[in-house]
Amino acid sequence: MEGKNRILLAVDGSDQAMEAVRYVSRMMPSHRSHVVLYYLGYETTNLYSDLDANPLYRSKIADIKRWMGDERISMGSFMESAEKILFAAGYDKESVEVKIAQKGLGVSDDIIREAYNPYSAVVLGRTGTSKFKDALMKSAAYHIITEVKHIPVIVVGGKPRSEKILIAFDGSIGSMKGVISVAQLLGEAKCQVMLYTLIVPGNKFWIADKESISFDEVTDTKEYNMKKLAPRFSEAKGILKNGGILPENIFNKLVIIDANRAKNIIATAEETGFDSIVIGRRGQISAIEGFFVSRISEKILKYGEKSVVWII
Repeated sequence: MEGKNRILLAVDGSDQAMEAVRYVSRMMPSHRSHVVLYYLGYETTNLYSDLDANPLYRSKIADIKRWMGDERISMGSFMESAEKILFAAGYDKESVEVKIAQKGLGVSDDIIREAYNPYSAVVLGRTGTSKFKDALMKSAAYHIITEVKHIPVIVVGGKPRSEKILIAFDGSIGSMKGVISVAQLLGEAKCQVMLYTLIVPGNKFWIADKESISFDEVTDTKEYNMKKLAPRFSEAKGILKNGGILPENIFNKLVIIDANRAKNIIATAEETGFDSIVIGRRGQISAIEGFFVSRISEKILKYGEKSVVWII
């Protein structure tokens, strides 16, 4: 496992969790990855003791034991299927680990605590096994991205099948971290990467760590920013190529829009068949602009229900 990317893949037995397994198996090269299938269960001995001590639940213990037995059987079957998917993608037995932990603080807090062990990324499905668990998993995803900031959090929605990655790119340190993460986690995968830049006319735009520029001061916004961003595009492409992404599979696109940036990114990804969207938590150097970029990432996570959203 030495030198491999250690992936924390949080699962709950749901169809969406299995889609997350399929996504990892297809996108993350087996020879560079070690996958931990992480499931939060109950410590049954203490649970039964607590219930037996309560007369309101004492008569229900048999039913609860039966339900928990079914749950264990269901998760056992799920883990077996998940392992088969990973093995079929080229993972060996040493590169797939099943970890069943006792529920403690709560779903999101337990995953957050586990994520601070040596991992390269956290991956989880957008929805759960029921409407209640759907809401729980969505809430968990939001909580996890606010607390796990040292590694990418990848939320898998829908049924992603393409190997196309859209990176929201503005030349900033935050967006460059997205480039580095893709190169590290997906390098040597046969994926196509688009560096996608949005410019909103009339607003200020910060190029990397440079001073702010007003669009009112330039005659050709698109040409101006293409020239200013050219060194950053070149640097980003170099990082991706060095990571193993084929040069012919890397391209950039710069668009000037007046509309909502989050919806534009989602619409572009869906229309062009890019199942994965990579976006930073913070964009440009300005704290105020960084707040808005953070809001964009939240909106993409909220509305991109059919997308795989990487929050870097």
